[in-house]
Amino acid sequence: QQTSMMITVTEALAVDPGGSQTTSDGALTFSIPEAITGTVTFTYIPQEAPTSIPGGFEFAGLVFELQATDEGGNPILEPGEAFTLTIHYDENALPTETDEATLELRRFDEDSDTWVALTVLERDLENDTLTVSLDHFSAFALLVKAADTDTDHSIYLPLTVR
Repeated sequence: QQTSMMITVTEALAVDPGGSQTTSDGALTFSIPEAITGTVTFTYIPQEAPTSIPGGFEFAGLVFELQATDEGGNPILEPGEAFTLTIHYDENALPTETDEATLELRRFDEDSDTWVALTVLERDLENDTLTVSLDHFSAFALLVKAADTDTDHSIYLPLTVR
């Protein structure tokens, strides 16, 4: 006989104003500004690879859902102050021939059914981290520009003078 069971792994991290916390697997570090009044609790839920990836990109090994609540347990959908998130990725798990400088963290926007790129605040290629500004809580995926979608081609047209 065989049986199967789906298990959802979640981790909740409480972050005090001006502080930061890292998930137990070391994948994410959350930071919130001192201006926030009260502790914010982040719930990190690792996910399966996305089935639809924006054109020209491929999955780079990290997909997760983020939720946040204030001290009263009220959900935070869009933070009023800028929260930051640092992704700690495994360089060896990236697709072959990946240019780490093209890594992007994107969030899924359910309203438009698209993956929206987040603003990169810092890219540390030596320590394999990418820090972004969080503007919304939803599903996220670390993506990389696909190797065969280089669109930086020059086109030369003849110039005629009359």
